[in-house]
Amino acid sequence: MFNSGLVFLEFGCSVTDEVRDALAQTAYLMLKGRQKRKKIRSKHCEGLVRTNLQFTSFVGFSQMIAFQAEVEVEHGKQNIRFLFNTSAVPLMEREEKVRVTPPNGPMYFRPNAIKEVAHGNN
Repeated sequence: MFNSGLVFLEFGCSVTDEVRDALAQTAYLMLKGRQKRKKIRSKHCEGLVRTNLQFTSFVGFSQMIAFQAEVEVEHGKQNIRFLFNTSAVPLMEREEKVRVTPPNGPMYFRPNAIKEVAHGNN
């Protein structure tokens, strides 16, 4: 699933928009703070997010950093992998809405979770 500068790799699990937002905010804060591990706790999930802060490429995109999250959600534990496009950070810090493109559904827009933490509205 694509979400502006984020790519969520969902294998056999469904991740809600709220969980994706919490993971996106955590990844953003980890990048800004150069943290390799961070606990996540939101209304919709709780767990640990990890990264090695190493750049990788994905389908022609460079400047991607991989993250692994082990979170407890409403339906049990999930391991979620996602990529964060660091070159999109300036855009993600400004945009009001983000485009979400699910693999099996129509594209839609939703409020930008990154902008909330970038400007302290969290």
